[in-house]
Amino acid sequence: MKHVEYNRARRNMRTAPLIALSLILAACATHAPYETPRVDLPPSLPMASAEKAKERSEPWWQTFDDPNLTKVVDQALSENLQIEAAAARLQQASGAASLAGAQRLPEIGVDASAAEVRQSIADPIIGNFADLPGFNRNQSIYGMNLAASWELDLFGRLAAGERVAVADAASAQAQLIGIRLTIAAETALSYIALAETQALRANATRRIETLEELARVVRLRYERGIAPRLELDQVEADLSSARSTLPVLEAAERSAEVRLLILTGGTPNLDALPFETALIPEAPTIEVSQTPAQLLLARPDLVAAERQVAAADARVAQAVANYYPRFSLSGLLGLLSGDIGDLLTGDAFRAEGAIGAAVPLFDFGRRDAQLAISEAGTAEAIAQYRLAIAQALGEVDTSLISADRERAQAKELARTVTTLDRARETSRLAYQAGAVSLIEALDAERLLLEAEGRLISARAQLSRSTVVAYRSLGVRSVDAGIVDSKNKQVTTLR
Repeated sequence: MKHVEYNRARRNMRTAPLIALSLILAACATHAPYETPRVDLPPSLPMASAEKAKERSEPWWQTFDDPNLTKVVDQALSENLQIEAAAARLQQASGAASLAGAQRLPEIGVDASAAEVRQSIADPIIGNFADLPGFNRNQSIYGMNLAASWELDLFGRLAAGERVAVADAASAQAQLIGIRLTIAAETALSYIALAETQALRANATRRIETLEELARVVRLRYERGIAPRLELDQVEADLSSARSTLPVLEAAERSAEVRLLILTGGTPNLDALPFETALIPEAPTIEVSQTPAQLLLARPDLVAAERQVAAADARVAQAVANYYPRFSLSGLLGLLSGDIGDLLTGDAFRAEGAIGAAVPLFDFGRRDAQLAISEAGTAEAIAQYRLAIAQALGEVDTSLISADRERAQAKELARTVTTLDRARETSRLAYQAGAVSLIEALDAERLLLEAEGRLISARAQLSRSTVVAYRSLGVRSVDAGIVDSKNKQVTTLR
């Protein structure tokens, strides 16, 4: 008994320095806690109001008050294949995060076996016992084992790996939300493009009809020697120019229709849009009360970029931990017997336990290279994050100011159309009274149609700029969430 206690004391004396050294190394292996990179931000966004903007309960595309637009955007969000692919990527990233977390825990397994063995008496070892009384070359072996193994994460290598996977999963989730926002915006833009081309095609058709009538009258006047050839050539040139726009508009209309079908999960030539005619939706006024800091929390692409910085920082911690030893524990409790009847007896019981250590010595610069790669990856991620912020602020600035200026332009063009409409009516009444010629009346009609075409394009551009502004501000649907970069929780935002 004293001998056993003496051996145990000797083993403790040998392992104590190793444990102490491990604790010292663990203290040295700590990596500085992650902090979000600091970025200089302007005090406010352009067109921002000092008052809090009115909270909306509906998705942003419903603020256009167009049932067809709402229908196609909702369909795109439920059927779009890009969203489906992004959702699959998120599932993969979530699985990787779960796997990384599980690797920090012990692995426990149970196995059972039953074997029949016929020994070879030609075996030099077995053959020495073949002539002994009671030797039986046929053997039965039964066993049951409970085994466990566990890598002790003393230096944080596995914890850093879990942080990498969790940050990647958070980035994938933000990217999914960003793709939903992008698809909603792209669908709205394609719908507006379709509505614009349909309206311009109808306007061009009316303009062609007006110019055809004007050309007919001028040709008669020219044939009678009343009108000069130059006047006829000008009208016919205008007519040819107007006719040349129809094929272009028809092609653009089909292109917008195909794009809309693809975005909503359909197949061109096999599916049809759920409406016959699209109308340019009236652009709502965007109320902005966000600060640049709030914008960083609202835009999914910025959240994704920040989570990539966090993942890169955790990879540096992984690379640092690779310089230190790895320790593992393993154990086994089992039963082993040559007779199944004795398997559950105390004589069949066996137990094993082991502690393992892997100490890096010489790797000819492998770990140094990995650390350098990880640090460079962090520098790249930080640069990409800052670039994404600069681009986001630029997009917000451009889109909000563009929408404001285009709204003013559309108002002026609307006044122009109203004025020319009155002039057209005056000219028509004057023609009926014989005060002006048909040419003057048709020319007033032509000028009105040209102004209406410009107004159609201006209203479509205003609606497009409004959609781009919503996208740049990170406004999402009510069923979308965003990953909080600090607690990695998903919260619902509008």
